[in-house]
Amino acid sequence: NQPLDVAQAVTRDLAKGFAPGRTTAPTDVPLERWRFQESYPWYNDPPTLLKEYGGGPPRWNESWTGFLRDYQVFGYTPGTLLAASLIAGLLGAVGVRLRRTPRAPGLQAACLLPSTAAIALLTLSAAFEFSWRYQLPSLVLLPVAGAFGVTALIGTRKAPTPTPEQPEDSEPSDSRSGRGEPEAAHVAARHAVRS
Repeated sequence: NQPLDVAQAVTRDLAKGFAPGRTTAPTDVPLERWRFQESYPWYNDPPTLLKEYGGGPPRWNESWTGFLRDYQVFGYTPGTLLAASLIAGLLGAVGVRLRRTPRAPGLQAACLLPSTAAIALLTLSAAFEFSWRYQLPSLVLLPVAGAFGVTALIGTRKAPTPTPEQPEDSEPSDSRSGRGEPEAAHVAARHAVRS
């Protein structure tokens, strides 16, 4: 049963990063440790350390520290948003599309790389010890995976290809707006020239 217990513990720790709020279990490193501190604890003998390494006691800007500490109460990325990004990235990686649009080359691989890298890093860190500092890779990788995943799901807009009669920097013709010739006329003209 020990492998199952370990798998459950890793899964439980992994799920903490995707929870709506930040919580910690009694055996976790306290969340308070990763917040801006209002004072600095002294370890060992301060005068000896100052003589050995030089400098004075730690200093900080109290107004900024207070602002950043208060901001940390509500200023964080909810785990549900990170979970949605991961799901979008994984769906894009396996080729799910919501609309029938042209598939962009390399987009599945672009979805797969940050999604699997985030899963690997978060699972490995959860296997050893849960700590909020080990969740930092998810803040970097999962928004990228989500952006690529959403792009893969809804498709990309195909850019118009320039025709020989139309320079690349000019505005594309659009038959629906009444400007220029319809696209079918360009295709017919190209076939007539080749014949």
